[in-house]
Amino acid sequence: MDFQQMVPFLIEVEKNFNRNPLSVNQLKKKMNERSRLDEYLLAVYKEQTIGQGLLEYSLSKHRLIGGIYVVEGFRNKGIGDLLTHAVCQVVLEKGMLPALTVEYGNQNAISLYKHVGFKIVGDLKTSYIRMR
Repeated sequence: MDFQQMVPFLIEVEKNFNRNPLSVNQLKKKMNERSRLDEYLLAVYKEQTIGQGLLEYSLSKHRLIGGIYVVEGFRNKGIGDLLTHAVCQVVLEKGMLPALTVEYGNQNAISLYKHVGFKIVGDLKTSYIRMR
């Protein structure tokens, strides 16, 4: 997929996760690094990027997953489930266990992760820790 076609999606993701906006060059560098390491999965429909999932950092035998995001018009269609399962599968193939954190109040993410089998195992007062 052409990177320029993905720019609006990537900017939407950055805003959704309340991150400081990155320049187009920074986004491209970030994408290239993650793609090369098989740490970034995309959901594409009719040449439009509609979702993503990625691997974050490792903690001993666990690997954090994150960045599961689906464009609003495509939510509640199972795409988040598919992305989450796919990212978890990559983690398992690397011999690790998937884990994640979720911000308080992010009910969409909490519902998604519960639906695919994650359970709350800790509470950091700003986010929940979940492990599969």
